[in-house]
Amino acid sequence: MSEQRPVVDHQELTVSGTFTDPTGPGTTETFTLTVVWGDGTSSSDVPLGTEQSFSAKHTYNASGPVKITATVTDANGGTDSAAADLVVGSSNHAPSSLSLSVSSTGANVVVNASFNDPDAGDTHTVLMTWGDGSSVRPLVAAGTTTFTASHVYAASGTYSVTATVTDAAGAWTDATAPIVVTVPAGSAADVLDEMSALVLTFDLDRNTERWLLKKIDDLKASLAYGNGPVCQANGAFEHILAFAQRTIGNEHYAALTALTAKLDAAAGCSTNGATNPKVQKAAAVTTKRVSPTTTATSSTPSTPKKETTVKSAKTETKATEGRNNR
Repeated sequence: MSEQRPVVDHQELTVSGTFTDPTGPGTTETFTLTVVWGDGTSSSDVPLGTEQSFSAKHTYNASGPVKITATVTDANGGTDSAAADLVVGSSNHAPSSLSLSVSSTGANVVVNASFNDPDAGDTHTVLMTWGDGSSVRPLVAAGTTTFTASHVYAASGTYSVTATVTDAAGAWTDATAPIVVTVPAGSAADVLDEMSALVLTFDLDRNTERWLLKKIDDLKASLAYGNGPVCQANGAFEHILAFAQRTIGNEHYAALTALTAKLDAAAGCSTNGATNPKVQKAAAVTTKRVSPTTTATSSTPSTPKKETTVKSAKTETKATEGRNNR
């Protein structure tokens, strides 16, 4: 028995063979063929007529080693078998040996990566997860086994960067690398400016865009009186985020909230929602009406009748009215 070699999964295999019958050539005895393919399937009782040769075809759905057994049976129930071992190759090879080189400059992180794939015609997609809730899916063209990806972090910290490379057939490999990020300090107003610039890239409807930009501008102006609207729960910033979550879609919302940690740090927000340091408002001025007691004395000698002591605002008013009515 012989088979077509080599063969990979989902490729048609042809097995052929010959046999002899003791009755000699020219016999009118008929034969049937059964082939067990080694993958849990078989072709049973295939009629051969009087021919003393056979050929059968099969397609394997998966790669791996198999044992093929062919059995010929004559009309009288006599049988003979032959077997052959075969390794079914893979029609696709998974990418492997993914290596990440990670570098950072302040908040900016760059990943240079390389991997192996013996299938030169494969294209690959890459899922980069940055460890801060953000991710990106670049495409690697056919025949290319290197890629570069970059990300800007909103807050300092130690993050795990993971890349997963997947070919068009779904075979994949991954790798993870740690990175320490130090985000330069900036003012809360600077971060709010970043948020405004980000909103302008979202391609929102005009009303939604104007509302968000106006609220961010108002919040920036309020920083002159302290960072409370940024730091306090249910404050102005929380109101902006709640509106954004309802209106701008998950992807845009995730990009906007990625800056919240940076804003909290820039505003000096503590874990309990207060600010540290906090800009104090100017003290309020309260006015109070006072009823004065005054003494009016003429600068020139006069008769006692014209010297008047005013003991209250009310008394002064009545005295004046008396003079006007004379």
